[in-house]
Amino acid sequence: MGVAGVTLQILGGIGTIGGTKVLVRDGPDAVLLDCGLAYMPGADWFEGPVQPRGLRDMVAMGAAPDLPGLYGEGAAAPPAVFVTHAHLDHMALLPHLADGVAVHATPETVAILETLAAAGRPRRYLSVAPGQPVACGSLTVTAHGVDHDIPGACAYTVATRAGVIAYSGDLRAHGLHPERTEGFVRAAGGLRPAVLLLEGTRLGPDPPPGDDRGEADVATLAEAAMAEASGLAVLNAYARVVERVANLAAAAAA
Repeated sequence: MGVAGVTLQILGGIGTIGGTKVLVRDGPDAVLLDCGLAYMPGADWFEGPVQPRGLRDMVAMGAAPDLPGLYGEGAAAPPAVFVTHAHLDHMALLPHLADGVAVHATPETVAILETLAAAGRPRRYLSVAPGQPVACGSLTVTAHGVDHDIPGACAYTVATRAGVIAYSGDLRAHGLHPERTEGFVRAAGGLRPAVLLLEGTRLGPDPPPGDDRGEADVATLAEAAMAEASGLAVLNAYARVVERVANLAAAAAA
């Protein structure tokens, strides 16, 4: 990045849906932004009957980053981890991290992660309120709330000696809280970042038909479909998408 000792590595999320892992180093200090597994239907080595025997298989195939200290092996100091939100393509590797790795997330995301961990391997998460800077040695990380379909979603800005890195995580402007995304845009713009990392799974010059629909349309469309159904109507709703589940329940009741 133009300053000795400051580096930026993209360890996942290129050409895939999610799986984003961004490593920022400033001298001996490092932070890892997100640690999920990519969604690659039809191209995933471990899709279907072939399953990894463990973390070593995922590292060997490049699904998980080979970072010293991250999983508890070796003497290297692991990076601090900052999670943008609790979708698997951004946090699926959390159960594999060493106990000594500091994992930060917004209070809502921490609540979801702790609920999920209650059924598996518990760990301690560090709650970070949006706008509250967190010092990691020479790096300073700040969360910024954004709108997504899961509570607690955020973007991060990382201040380094070479300038600010802005990382969007997942965000949208067609949801129920567009002002959160707009707030991040203003905050990031004011910092004049040296690097801006944006996810663009659905970015393109020709959006597919119906892509102009927003989150507010989901319950309305579902209610209309249920009204037309002659029998049982089955809805497939991801449980972590709390607001959508509540709105679909209200539509079913109506």
